[in-house]
Amino acid sequence: MEEPVSFTASDLTAEKTKILSAVRLPKDLAAHTARGQYAAGWQGSHDVVGYLEEKGIDPASTTETYAAIRLDIDTRRWAGVPFYLRTGKRLGKRVTEIAVVFKRAPHLPFESTATRELGKNAIVIRVQPDEGVTIRFGSKVPGGTAMEVRDVSMDFSYGRSFTESSPEAYERLILDVLLGDPPLFPTTEEVNLSWKILDPIEEFWSTLGQPQPYRAGTWGRRRPMKCSHATDATGGCHDYRNAEHPHPRDIAEDRRVARGARRVGDRPRADAADLHHRGRAGAGAGTGQRRQPRAPVPCHRHLPAAWKWRAQARRGRGCGVRQFQSGRQVRFGADAGAGEIIVLHPRGGLVHHPDTLVIPLLVPDAPVVAWWPNEAPANPSKDLLGAMARSRITGRHALVEPYRTIEDLRRNWSPKNVDMAWTRLTVWRAMLATMLDQPPHLPISTVKVSGPKGFLPMDLLAAWLRLKLNVPVIMEEVPGATAVTGVYLTRADGTLSLERPDAKEGIAVISTPGQSPQSISVPTRTLEECLSEELRQLDPDEVYAEVITQGWNLIHPAE
Repeated sequence: MEEPVSFTASDLTAEKTKILSAVRLPKDLAAHTARGQYAAGWQGSHDVVGYLEEKGIDPASTTETYAAIRLDIDTRRWAGVPFYLRTGKRLGKRVTEIAVVFKRAPHLPFESTATRELGKNAIVIRVQPDEGVTIRFGSKVPGGTAMEVRDVSMDFSYGRSFTESSPEAYERLILDVLLGDPPLFPTTEEVNLSWKILDPIEEFWSTLGQPQPYRAGTWGRRRPMKCSHATDATGGCHDYRNAEHPHPRDIAEDRRVARGARRVGDRPRADAADLHHRGRAGAGAGTGQRRQPRAPVPCHRHLPAAWKWRAQARRGRGCGVRQFQSGRQVRFGADAGAGEIIVLHPRGGLVHHPDTLVIPLLVPDAPVVAWWPNEAPANPSKDLLGAMARSRITGRHALVEPYRTIEDLRRNWSPKNVDMAWTRLTVWRAMLATMLDQPPHLPISTVKVSGPKGFLPMDLLAAWLRLKLNVPVIMEEVPGATAVTGVYLTRADGTLSLERPDAKEGIAVISTPGQSPQSISVPTRTLEECLSEELRQLDPDEVYAEVITQGWNLIHPAE
């Protein structure tokens, strides 16, 4: 509404009446409304029955427990701005929020690479129960030689800033009525105008029969009644950022917030035409396992998963995950500053419903990343935690049967999946791309990759070289080796090689025909570095997708 002349009841009522009279319904109610009834499931730590199983409820009841609609306000200020209203029972979290998402700037005086990870500015007003305001905007990352703009958040909470108690919403409303000046209490005219908006929707819904169910403890229906977009494994629409598409999740379904931009200077990067290298750098990390799955988030706080989950967050500066081994915390990242550790120990039936434990703890503006460092589900995208994750990280190189598990990953591959074995090759790929960028640019005839037998990163490196160079690739076993020991590229003038005999020392030698050998530092990548890279780059890895779906068959043909 427009600014009232004063905060008296009469002035506020006049402005509310004006705005309600200007509300317009969408022409296609099937595409811009959604309704549902909660079914049985887990909410918090309790097993709850569905709405139709509640005492005193008619088993054939068509009463909605969830509703989402899109409205337009036909005024000069709000013309063309969609308003999404969403409410429901038995949802993942008790929260009342008003989110204002701003349009992208018409002109950004930065390179596209500097703002690739930049989302939309937003103001989130939390009404109940945790009153406060969160502002999200883009800020230039300090330091460094490259221009980089990253999303940051400023958070204000009444509970942390004031010692005064905050009454419930109904307490305030009733008190204003008793005092004789109810500025928020709806008048008869406001109620009638509100029903003029809802009556056509109710009439349309009455023709649809039974509302579609949604599992208790989730965020309601994932789609409107008519959706032309492709859906994911949970039935959710992939087009979360479509302004015409009401989605029952928080405004954070834009999922482009809290993502740090890539730093060009963090690691060696080179774009070789033959290799199409894509270097990735990062900050922040997370851990999780099959028996101890964890879902890290790169800012604010980490999202707990099932069984045992521990993480520590950093506000405004990336995060570091804590993995407990033998009762001891293993930490990495900056340990100074405020943090938070969440521990969940589900028992009984909750073990089979970890998503209902995670959903209430989700931070509205943060993307979800799931990581299984050991045994992962055969299909991570169908896993209850994996289905809600923006990125799914597996760690299969250290398994007893890596080839069997990688076949499961290939068979159930999804663009959101990535394996830690691939992430460990970032530096090798960067160095090889740099070497091939140097003149003379002679064609490669054969390639040899050496390393331990059954070492999945070596197979992926060979598959990448075979796919991009389109030449025969030989894999040579080196007894006693613990990592990739060398890559040898044969061309007309000799052999171009990158050798690292001892992974512990981390010293590699570049040999180029006609030039003196050059020693460089290529240490074995730590777990922290790999996780930081993956958390920094949440978009699908196109190169990894090509290697896992096409290149793997070139070095391991199907029998």
